[in-house]
Amino acid sequence: MTRYFKQFWPSNLLYLGLTTITSIQTILSALLSAAQLNALIKFDFPLFLRWVLWDVGNFIILLAMYYWQAMLRAKTTQKWIMPSGTISRTGSAARPGCKYAIVGPRGKSLMFNLLAGKLTAYAGSLTLNGQKHPY
Repeated sequence: MTRYFKQFWPSNLLYLGLTTITSIQTILSALLSAAQLNALIKFDFPLFLRWVLWDVGNFIILLAMYYWQAMLRAKTTQKWIMPSGTISRTGSAARPGCKYAIVGPRGKSLMFNLLAGKLTAYAGSLTLNGQKHPY
């Protein structure tokens, strides 16, 4: 685990920073909601609208942070995507000596059938031990 953190420290640091900013934005949203309620209690509608606009801006920033965080997470985690019988690999190539797991509701049998030659792939490539697998 420490080797992973040492190897991917820039991505992990960016993800940690995004998580921190997202947490701060969530707290700021709660404070803005409290300010909106205070303005409504005082019947100060211009102030209320100003706080609502600030809250909408904060919400847009929060959505952008969540999106960026999700894209970074999808880029850094190595996983198999197996929707509707297709296999594609995201991230970098598997490193020799590392163990990987194939998880999910479908796709495991498909991959083994491809490796056994029972099925033919229409796109992509698979390299095992430095040799391209013929499917």
